[in-house]
Amino acid sequence: MSRTRLDALLAGGACGPLAGDCRIIETHVSWVVLSGALAWKIKKPVNLGFLDFSSLAARRHACEEELRLNRRLAPDLYLDVVELRAQPPASGADRPEPIVEYAVKMRRFPDGAAVGSALAASLTAAEAVQLGGLIGGFHGTLPRDLPFREWGSADATWAAIDSSLLQMSGLVAGGMQERVNRCRSFLGSEFARRRGFITERQRSGAVRECHGDLHLGNLVRLEGRIVPFDALEFDPALRWIDVMNEVAFLLMDLDVRARRDLAFHFLNSWLDATGDFAGLAGLRLYLAYRALVRAKVGGLGPLHAGAGNPDLATLLDYAAAPLAGMGAGVVVMSGISGSGKSWLAGRLAPLLPAVHIRSDVERKRLAGLAPLARTGSAPQAGIYAPAVSSRVYAHLAGLAGTVAAAGLPVILDATNLRRADRGAFIAAARQAGVRALVLSCTADAATLEARVRQRAQEARDPSEAGVEVLRGQLQQYEPPGDDEGCPRILVDTKAPTDVAALVRRISPLLHAAHEGTTPTVLP
Repeated sequence: MSRTRLDALLAGGACGPLAGDCRIIETHVSWVVLSGALAWKIKKPVNLGFLDFSSLAARRHACEEELRLNRRLAPDLYLDVVELRAQPPASGADRPEPIVEYAVKMRRFPDGAAVGSALAASLTAAEAVQLGGLIGGFHGTLPRDLPFREWGSADATWAAIDSSLLQMSGLVAGGMQERVNRCRSFLGSEFARRRGFITERQRSGAVRECHGDLHLGNLVRLEGRIVPFDALEFDPALRWIDVMNEVAFLLMDLDVRARRDLAFHFLNSWLDATGDFAGLAGLRLYLAYRALVRAKVGGLGPLHAGAGNPDLATLLDYAAAPLAGMGAGVVVMSGISGSGKSWLAGRLAPLLPAVHIRSDVERKRLAGLAPLARTGSAPQAGIYAPAVSSRVYAHLAGLAGTVAAAGLPVILDATNLRRADRGAFIAAARQAGVRALVLSCTADAATLEARVRQRAQEARDPSEAGVEVLRGQLQQYEPPGDDEGCPRILVDTKAPTDVAALVRRISPLLHAAHEGTTPTVLP
């Protein structure tokens, strides 16, 4: 449908009386008519190879799928699929006008609702955390039964990557083509390394009917929360994907805009919700693929250009070397309850950046409980019994190895009161071939007790440690010494902590070429 035909359709009343503020937005596949408090999204009759809306039946199906898929995350935005006719049905008419188009009827975003680049510039850490929890919870509700066995398979994954590479090659020339070649080299080698991983992920149920197009352009801030919209409706094979493939799209979109901190706020919140640390093995592959997809869509034409969006060269360079400059390493937190170790770990994780693994969250997960669930367990009993704690620490060591093997830094957030506890994590780092350091948090007994009492009163933390637990920990605590076998940093958390200075101190220790055990004390 041409713009002239669209104008005639609207003039004939296909979308009802239009408000004075009516305007039309064009994308490469749709017309979006904005009028008053409503919006109508009309598919263009185009065939772009990766989508085919050339028939009216195909456009109707796409509208119905768009409604179904988006009501999962944005039910208040997506209202109905409506029939558009050249003239509105006349009262008492024997035969209504034929249907010429279908449209998705939506609520219009209110003025000031940040979306796309505007949202990218204003997104807060708290919103990134909220969004990670939202998407993690959403992924947990999705069925794991594949309608078609090939969806999410290794062959299907490579077919999607290879198709994007071929399409990208057809869109660029000269120096840009060399960038595409570097993307192909990285993606080809990384896919070869991860083929078995992809197959196992499909077998384990990690492939689900996701949003499919989760990037900043498809997020909007409404009534103080971030709402995903515009799920991928045109090809089920592109939305029946590994959940990590989905997560990687938004991570890439933040990282390529130099907001790696927000990317890791989102990632760690999603991991808290899902516990899917195993999926991190495919993260770099999926980051590269998603950057390539973004570059391909941007290369389709000027409709996708816009202030604040990364340019083609930036996206292709990222696709050839995702997470450049990041290496693996293990930060072993240590400290008595109330020492501020979790507070500090939570602030270090997005800035280092690192994957944040919390023993309190994983302990509850192993017990089948929500992070904030209260068990009423007595000290050394219930989910805090010694045998359970041993299982939890073994689980944490395994997770540390998993994250390190994926080439990512990790912060192990546990009390680690005994030298043997810390030693197990240090050994896990060595087994993975990466460096470790111990970050020990301290405070005086009165401060520890006051913090524990306040935390118990607020009940907003996964930890259930009370004053009785704290006093027991003080008796059994073995402070980190010079013989830990790795660098150690001591932090007195009663004094103000310069987190940025601590990041600058930790980074070279994790990547140093030699062992060191000299303690460093920072205020």
